[in-house]
Amino acid sequence: MASLGSMTLEEIRQLSISDLKSRLARHNVNVATCIEKEDLVRALHGALARKSGRSGRGNGGNDGDDSSDRKRKANEVITLDDSEDDEDSRHAKKHSSFKREFGHPQEPICLDSDSEDEARPRAAAARRRQGGNSINSIIPFRLCETATSRTLSASERRFFASMREMMGLKSGRRYSWLIICNYLIDFSYLFQRASPELLQFQRVVVFYGTSGQACPAVMRQWERLLEGTGRTVAFVQLLPSDPPNSRANPLPVKIEYGVHHTKMFLMGYEDEESGISKCHVSIHTSNILHSDAELKSQGVYAQDFPLKVAPGKSTGNPYSKEEDASKTPRQFEDDLVTYMESYRYQARQSWCSSSASFGLSNQPMTILQLIRAYDFSTAYCVLIPSVPGRHRANDMHEYGYLKLRKAVIQHARSQTNSPLLLQFSSLGSLNGKWLSQFLSCLDSSAQSFDPVTESDKKKSKGTSDLASRMKIVWPSVEEVRTCVEGYSGGGAIPGRTKNLEKAFLMPLYHRWSSRNPNNEGPLKTSKHAPHIKTFVQPSSDGTEIEWMLLGSHNLSIAALGQIQKRHKDSSEKILFIRHWELGVFISPRTLKQAGNYDGKDVTLVPYRGGGMSSGSEVQVPLPYDLNPTPYNNEDVTWAVDRTTFLPDRFGRII
Repeated sequence: MASLGSMTLEEIRQLSISDLKSRLARHNVNVATCIEKEDLVRALHGALARKSGRSGRGNGGNDGDDSSDRKRKANEVITLDDSEDDEDSRHAKKHSSFKREFGHPQEPICLDSDSEDEARPRAAAARRRQGGNSINSIIPFRLCETATSRTLSASERRFFASMREMMGLKSGRRYSWLIICNYLIDFSYLFQRASPELLQFQRVVVFYGTSGQACPAVMRQWERLLEGTGRTVAFVQLLPSDPPNSRANPLPVKIEYGVHHTKMFLMGYEDEESGISKCHVSIHTSNILHSDAELKSQGVYAQDFPLKVAPGKSTGNPYSKEEDASKTPRQFEDDLVTYMESYRYQARQSWCSSSASFGLSNQPMTILQLIRAYDFSTAYCVLIPSVPGRHRANDMHEYGYLKLRKAVIQHARSQTNSPLLLQFSSLGSLNGKWLSQFLSCLDSSAQSFDPVTESDKKKSKGTSDLASRMKIVWPSVEEVRTCVEGYSGGGAIPGRTKNLEKAFLMPLYHRWSSRNPNNEGPLKTSKHAPHIKTFVQPSSDGTEIEWMLLGSHNLSIAALGQIQKRHKDSSEKILFIRHWELGVFISPRTLKQAGNYDGKDVTLVPYRGGGMSSGSEVQVPLPYDLNPTPYNNEDVTWAVDRTTFLPDRFGRII
């Protein structure tokens, strides 16, 4: 380990807290945002690096350099994702997953060809060389940055985003407000990655499902740090399974086993160079945990939108067709407002300071009014929300898999007979009838099959032909065993044998990665356990993507919904959903409607290596093959309750 200043990183860790603070004071470092000892260590590490003429990594050091010092102290897999179906969700409540004695999981030792500080400008330059706002500059979604991705070329690193980039934290921005929506949040990790900007927002509202045992102290510390500044942070826990109309359940009904599983950042800022105020929207698949965000395969859609302006003025939106923007329907805006309305958070507050209005009114307003202030007309995706409850009549088509069906009918360019790819990190307790109906809503039957209409009930196909209609991409035990985290990585893939090994599902499984251990994929994602969730419809020839869904939805009835009778003796149908979820639907048609493509037809293709896209292609970093490898007799589905016999890379057996 390289010596920084007169001390190594390991020597810094041996210092007491008082000694760390004393040394930081001599370097004129403000320790107000240092919540734990490791924060002080990182701060001193960075200060010594700057003194010796070398720039410290991002937030006080490179996790990949020192994480090998942290050892796991348990031989069990802790499940991190609570989005399983119905009663199975009870088994996922081992929230000791980030107890301090666990520390951060080991990362692979990667020899970076260059530093992160050097890599980012080159990746940005590569994006600029693509032609600014041309078709080739749009990347509909990115993967979360890992130590492995930092070893890639600049042209490949453009497909990855760090936690700070996901949040929209960049130089040259003045911050106004921030809304965080997530299931599982480690607030210490959030502070490590988002400081000092996290304390610069006038208003922060955090909607979350659960947090770790140490997090309440960090939340209180956050509040104390803002005292006397005029800035505020509000924490809102959402638990649909709590009593109705209670503090944690704003719904008029109690939803057993329901959770808040959505993962989203909304952030308001002003670009200092242009003076344009914007809203950064980031919808992703990662819990706010070190192991989730930096060690696993995750996906994120992010797009920035300007404030609404008077007709004739430029919006400054890089995705905009200026002459058509005012005519674009407000579907994205309406869907986002409708979704946020379900939280029933009605606090009226000013979202910016009076001294820096960011173009916003500093008069008190609700979150819904705040969102309405921005122009989302150039969004290149369709929101697919799920909201807990029993949805009736036309409302049911705005949520869950019925909203996905609506998007397929309206925005899929053409029908295809290729099997649908379903990749997710948790599998609910499914039955063949529901799965067949779900597929009929999305495949070539979508327009003729309406699951709500009683007369069409008979048209739903059975389970005998499921293998020709869908493929499940799910990691095998061996793939989890050999991933960068070993068996611990499987804790975020909480499938259970009783759900996974149903007879009608067994022919559907396909591997996450190639059977060739030397083939890590064009973006080297195969060794990072998948927590990303994607539903993908390949073209008939298997080379393009007709449409895809990226978001928090797993393949479960709780997340996607189920058509039921309103009452036992009623003929009225309702859509019953247990979870809050949010995803984005992307297709060539949604991209073309929002982008400046000069009348060209757009094709959506997975990145397969070889550099930039050409012509009318839009590349996406799909982290698995569009034609995945089917299981053979040696492949066994990963399950958190399955006994293993071979040790992982850390010598553990579960």
